Amino acid sequence: MKRSQIVFTNYPYHKFTLKYTLDSLKRLGAENIEFVACEPHFYFDDVQSNEAAVVKGMLRERGLNMVCLTAPCNEYPINLASRNPVTKKRSVDFIVKAIEYANYFEAPAVQFVAGEALLEEEKSDALQRAKDALFYLAGIAEGYGVKLLNSYHDSKLTNVLGSAAEVRALHEELGKDAFLGMTDTVYMQRLGETVEEVTAAFGKDLCLVHFADCKDSTMHLAPGEGTLDLESVLAALDAAGYAGWLSLNMRGSRDPYLYEEEPETCMGVGGRWLAERLENA
Repeated sequence: MKRSQIVFTNYPYHKFTLKYTLDSLKRLGAENIEFVACEPHFYFDDVQSNEAAVVKGMLRERGLNMVCLTAPCNEYPINLASRNPVTKKRSVDFIVKAIEYANYFEAPAVQFVAGEALLEEEKSDALQRAKDALFYLAGIAEGYGVKLLNSYHDSKLTNVLGSAAEVRALHEELGKDAFLGMTDTVYMQRLGETVEEVTAAFGKDLCLVHFADCKDSTMHLAPGEGTLDLESVLAALDAAGYAGWLSLNMRGSRDPYLYEEEPETCMGVGGRWLAERLENA
């Protein structure tokens, strides 16, 4: 695989301004970024009328290419599987905004969570409520030429989707071309999934891998700062002919520093770890 597949993110920079964040990523040599639309950088409900144009200009000035816009769901009152029709409508409208902004920023993909269940109900019931919303959103995305990525987790607390196979089955049931696949190295480990199982589920539709390390938890550490065998993950992805993005999705802490206090440190560690193991192209 190539160094050009490395994607830097603003995940650990949420205590810094957008200007500082983009300047920092540029100092680290970033070309491609995954952009989490969060406060204080660009939360949809709080942006001013000209703010999108300002952000687009900031990206162009620094030569940064947004490859994925991530719409934060779990930390905000957004749930496509909600029983409450008001919450569900707000959630759908939120993802529609994400699609529209992705089109404006020329980002080819939007990543989000399909929804979450109440703890006393079956995940399948909540997922059924989310399906009509996802079908509708796929139609909007197709109109804009934007692809949709549904993340999956290991906990009903955060996601009704719990494996690559579940995501793929959902996409096939919905029958929309707007859906592509993504995975996360930390959740793969938690779920006991292998790269071979994930690539078999998504095939050539796998386009984004959240690439992070961990230590017996879901805390996303910089590659090399945890205990995952990420070199084997890279080798398996390479063997599968993976040509998508490797996104440094990190937000945690490791002695002797906190990622949120020193995001450039952790992002630099992760970027160098990947660059040393990928071809210079």
